[in-house]
Amino acid sequence: MRRVLPILTLALAGVAFADQLTVTDGGTLTGEVLSMGTDGVLSMRAAVAKDPVRIRAESVRKVAFASASSKPGDHDAKVTLTNGDVIPCDLTGVDDKRLTVSTPFAGLLEIDRKFVSHVQLGIRPRRLIYSGVGKLDDWSASDDWRIDDGKLIASGRGSIGRDYGELPDSFALSFLLEWTRRPNFKVYFCSEDTSAGGGKHDRYYLQFASAGFELKRQSSGKTTYHTLGMVNRAPEAFPDDKVTVDLRIDRASKMILLYLNGELEGRFPDRLDDVPQGRCVAFLSSGSGDDHLSVSQIDFREWDSAGDRHKSEERGEKDVDAVIDHDGQRFSGKLLRAAEKDSRGIFLFKSPHFPQPLEIPADRVSTLFFAKGGDEPPSSPLVFGLNASGTLSASGCRFDGDTMNLIHPLLGEIAVSREAVESLDRREEPETEEETDEPEADEP
Repeated sequence: MRRVLPILTLALAGVAFADQLTVTDGGTLTGEVLSMGTDGVLSMRAAVAKDPVRIRAESVRKVAFASASSKPGDHDAKVTLTNGDVIPCDLTGVDDKRLTVSTPFAGLLEIDRKFVSHVQLGIRPRRLIYSGVGKLDDWSASDDWRIDDGKLIASGRGSIGRDYGELPDSFALSFLLEWTRRPNFKVYFCSEDTSAGGGKHDRYYLQFASAGFELKRQSSGKTTYHTLGMVNRAPEAFPDDKVTVDLRIDRASKMILLYLNGELEGRFPDRLDDVPQGRCVAFLSSGSGDDHLSVSQIDFREWDSAGDRHKSEERGEKDVDAVIDHDGQRFSGKLLRAAEKDSRGIFLFKSPHFPQPLEIPADRVSTLFFAKGGDEPPSSPLVFGLNASGTLSASGCRFDGDTMNLIHPLLGEIAVSREAVESLDRREEPETEEETDEPEADEP
C-alpha cells in the first residue's frame, strides 16, 4: 500500500470513468474500478499507472461511482432481506416457496421466502410537482431578497412569497437553508396569500432561530397562534451552517412531519377543526444587515403518508407470517400466495381465526412480514448502495462493461446495472478482545 498512497492526490486525466476511491487515511484515487474480489483486493485503472492499481480491501473506506444515474427508478415495493439488504422493486409473484420481483437494476429476481424479512408496499416514489427557484418575477419579494446562482438570498430583513397553484391534500415541501452568523428565519406554507408576518391568517409556519425550531399554526379564529411542536436543535447543531428541511403535510389527517437532514424529528398534529387550504409559500428573514441566508433546492412532491407508517410497524410474532393494511389492522397466520381476482391483485392469507383464506386486496396492504426461519444470515464485507434507496451485500464483484456481477451471500451471483450503483462501502470488522497471557485474578 505504501507504493500507492503517494499518488492518490494527483490530478488524473483521460480516464474512461471518474470513480473515486477513498482509503482509510483519507487519501483519494480517481479512475475506473475493475473488480473487488473475494481475495480482498480492489483493482482500479488509473491514469497514473500503466497497469491496474491493486489495493488491499482493508485499506478501502469507500468508492463513489460516477456512472450512477441520478434517476431513482420507479417501483412500488421494497423487499428487506434477513441480512438487512433492501431491494427496491415491484412485487410480481408470491407462492409457498419464493417471491418474484421485478427490479430496475437487475431485472427479475426470485427470492426464497426464508431469506425475506418483510416487504413494504405502496411506496412508489413521490411525483415531482415543482422543483427549483425560478425567476424573481415569479415571486412577490421585498428589496432585501434576490436570486443568484439558483438561490433565494436575503440580506437583513424582508420576505419573499409565491403562489404554487393547485397542491394535493398530501404533499412534501423540501429546501436547503444556509446562513451566516445567526439565522432568524420563518417559512409559511398552506397560506392563502404570499405575505409573511402577523395577523389573522389560516396557515402554518416553521421558525428557526437561536433556540431551535418551532412549528406553529396561525389562525383567523379567536386565538391567532397555536404551537404544534418544538425541536431543540439550535444553529450550533449544524456545523456547516446549513440544513435540509423537509416538511410533509397530510391535510386529510391534519398531520405534519418534520425531517432535518433526512432524519425524522417529529410528527405534529393540528388539533383545530379547520385545515389550511392555501397554496402559497413565503420565506421571511428577520436578521440584521450583516446576517445573510439563502434558500435553494426547493421541491414540491406528492406524498403518500403510508410510506412513513412503514417505519413504525413492528413484526409481531416471529414464527408466523403477518399482513398489515393501511388502516393498521394486523392479520397473523400464513401467506399462501398472490393472485388476481376481477382484474385486481389480492393476497390469499390463512388465519387461524377464519375457516377460509382471507382475500386481502394488494392495494390495501402496507407491509408483509414473513416467518423467521433458518440460521442467521452470513455477513459480507462489501455493501453496495443503489440509487433507488436500496443496498446489496457482496463477498466480491467483477465488472463487465456496464454490468457489475455481485456475489450475494443469499441470492448467489447477481448481474446489476452499473448505473444503478452509487457507492461501495467496506464493512468494519467487529473488534475482538485481545488475548493476554496474564492470569485471571482470584475471586474474593
